[in-house]
Amino acid sequence: MSHRRRRKLRKLASRVAIAPAVITFAAVITNFAYTAYQKSTCYEDNTYNLFGWAMPTVAVDSDGCYALILASDKKMQRDAGLAMLAIAVLLGASVLQSRAHRRTKHGAVSSGGGVCRNGHLHHTLACF
Repeated sequence: MSHRRRRKLRKLASRVAIAPAVITFAAVITNFAYTAYQKSTCYEDNTYNLFGWAMPTVAVDSDGCYALILASDKKMQRDAGLAMLAIAVLLGASVLQSRAHRRTKHGAVSSGGGVCRNGHLHHTLACF
């Protein structure tokens, strides 16, 4: 398989990976927020002491709330893991899509405020 064909297939695969990663990320963030809201309903409102400082919230003492809090913790951990995975896929796919990926592969070094390539100085970066 030629180099050009391989690069074209990688670019196509990265385009295909972006859509499910964005959808997964949006769904996971929405589910995380909804689960956090459900969990918050099992806590009492803040109470204030004599000095006006808010005291820590306390979980409502019931079996249903105890089970909901435990289940929501597991769901939120799963959602956070899936969000991290979706971000990793998005970053990987966007690197393959970017033109900077090809430039850095072919010897350009970018840093600070300039780009060094083949000994030429651009902006304020000194080339070695």
